[in-house]
Amino acid sequence: MSERYTTGEAMEHVEHAREALEKSEHYLLKHVPLAAAVLAVFAGLSSLLGARTGEAMLATRTEAVLSQARATDDWNEYEADSLKAHLNETVGVLAQTPAGKSALVAAAKLYRSRQGPIGERALASERKRDDDIEQSARLERRKQQFDIAVALAEIAIVLTSVAAMTKQPGLFVTAACIALAGVVFDVLGFVI
Repeated sequence: MSERYTTGEAMEHVEHAREALEKSEHYLLKHVPLAAAVLAVFAGLSSLLGARTGEAMLATRTEAVLSQARATDDWNEYEADSLKAHLNETVGVLAQTPAGKSALVAAAKLYRSRQGPIGERALASERKRDDDIEQSARLERRKQQFDIAVALAEIAIVLTSVAAMTKQPGLFVTAACIALAGVVFDVLGFVI
């Protein structure tokens, strides 16, 4: 559910329910407008939580992609230094003068000495990527719980309104059970 449940939609349901209940004598049905309003607030808050969690999930996935790009860049630099060191070592063996050989060996050592820190940096970027992917998966599971809570609240609101219009207290009880299930999914969204 990418769009948010609006208070205008909820208030429309509340107004329909109130009109239908003006003539009702049933005890449970007299609470329909209040229940619909509470459910509307619940749906709105769940929708907001789902949207914010979705935004955090996308930001974390973006960070994972950036960490992967940094790791790839570092591994490319690592490999380039390895190739440069190998070339200097090979050419150093063939060098005609001791000074030339010494310069090539020194350059090879410099490239080899750079590889360690570059490799460590690449591994750190890969660990960060893995952590970000794991965090993103957790956020996605949370978002799904909030989305289910919104859907259940919307269903409960509609059933509450229908219960008022048809003067069926059983539908109101069903709506309450569905709303309770929505609360459970919201709580799961916080603990997952």
